[in-house]
Parts: sequence; C-alpha cells; structure tokens
Amino acid sequence: MKKHLNDIELSRSILCAELCYQSYGLVTRHDEVKAVCVELLGTKPECFQSFLKEYQDTQAMVLNSEDEIYLVFPGTDGATDISTDVNFELVGFGAGHIHKAFLDVSSNTYPKIIEAVKNILASKPDSKLIVTGHSLGGALAMLYTFMLRREGIEVEELITFGQPRVGNGKFAKEFAALSVPYTRFVNKSDIVPDVPPPWDKHDWTHAGKRLTFNENGALQEAILSDETDALRRVIEVILRAITMWFQNERKVDEKLKASVMNSVDHGMVIYLKNLKNLIRNK
Repeated sequence: MKKHLNDIELSRSILCAELCYQSYGLVTRHDEVKAVCVELLGTKPECFQSFLKEYQDTQAMVLNSEDEIYLVFPGTDGATDISTDVNFELVGFGAGHIHKAFLDVSSNTYPKIIEAVKNILASKPDSKLIVTGHSLGGALAMLYTFMLRREGIEVEELITFGQPRVGNGKFAKEFAALSVPYTRFVNKSDIVPDVPPPWDKHDWTHAGKRLTFNENGALQEAILSDETDALRRVIEVILRAITMWFQNERKVDEKLKASVMNSVDHGMVIYLKNLKNLIRNK
C-alpha cells in the first residue's frame, strides 16, 4: 500500500487529532484538558468560548511548544445540525462566497484568538503555526487559516477531520492559491464532509488533499471525486435506513436515528483511533 504520510506528517496528524479530541472537554473537564495539553506540548492552552444563540457554543484553544503553535477548533454539540439543518446561505468572502453560518461563528471569536496567536509569535517569531479542527471546527480552521494569511501570518499546515464544505468553487480556488499544505481526513461513512451537497446550485466545493479511511481503517487518497463520493455515501446511509426500517419497523424512531448516526463514522474518537492504528500497522 502506498505510504500517504511520512513519519513526521503522521505524528503531527495524530497530535492534531488528540488536541481536537481533548478540546471537546474545554467546558466539562477543563482542568483535565489543560493537564493533557501540558503532557502533550509542555504548556497550558489559552481557551476561548463564544455563544451565538442559533449556533450553540463555540470553543477554541491556542497552545504552543518550543517551536510550534497549535490553533484548535472542536465542533459543537450542534455541529451536524449547522451543517445539515441551517439554510445554506452564501455570503461574499474574498473572491468567492462561503457559508454564512461559518462566517458568523468565526467572526464572533476572531479578534481575541488572533491576538493570542500574535502574542505567541511576538515572543517566539520562528514558531510554526498549525491550524486544526473537527466537523464545524474544521470549517472554522479553514476560515481562520484564510484570514491569518490575509493578515500576513504564515500557516505551516492545516489539518481537518470530518470537515463540511465551507464555500463555493471560487473560494476553494482562492484558498488553494495560498499554497498552505492542507489535508482533510475523511472516514469512509462520514457524511458530514458531504454537506452542503456539491450538486447544490451554489457550487459548494472542497479544497485541500482528501485522505480517506476505508472500512478497514486503511488510508487512501481520494479515488472518486468529492462529488461522486458524496453521492455514494448518501446512498449508503439511505440504504442503511431502509434496511433498518424493514428489520424493525415498529421501533424505528430512535433506533433508526441511532443506526444512521452510528454509521456516519463522524466522531473525533474514531478519527483518532484510525490514525493511531496506522502506527500499529506499520
């Protein structure tokens, strides 16, 4: 099998996945998260939280090691709801258009987070900045990377997990022109990267290199286009739902919902597990 990540890339991807996973505990297990971050990077994270009523809580954390800075965005409890239930409204951004909900969330936290990044860079100007996020947090990570570059701040790498589409084709091309190394990890049955749907009239388009974990947890570069793969995954989830319906029609409501949600492989813990398995299987 082709080696898609060298040892350094794999180690950084696992670290990003671990940080994304830990960031979900910023509210419920704050002290534990800080302790884990100290263990991983030797420093406590600076944490940020905002509240926009229609989008629920949004968190982020900034932390650094001797020579790297990590800007980390978890999703929220409503990340999937934002991606699938909110009207897919586009707003002008750069040369293209992006999802209005993502821009609203990012704009709410941007000033304080950027100040924190700049403060670290002022004391450690040679530090490499890595931006990462899961689900909605992946969308925010992409937007923040774009805004950081627009302010002249270099980004060493962008790594996301289960990230939905952020904008249209023009925005994707403009982002690609930044030449920031950008990897999107996608689990085979995760349907969140397929929303908003690519066949929508707004031309929703992904950017970056997509690496997909297959049903056995092996990693492969995209074989199908994002558009074709989106249709395949949607069909798979529909077929699972239909199968569940016929198998247990009377108890379909909650069990069908659980079956479909379990089939999407969207949880951050699953991405982290798949990445760690790559080391075990080397």
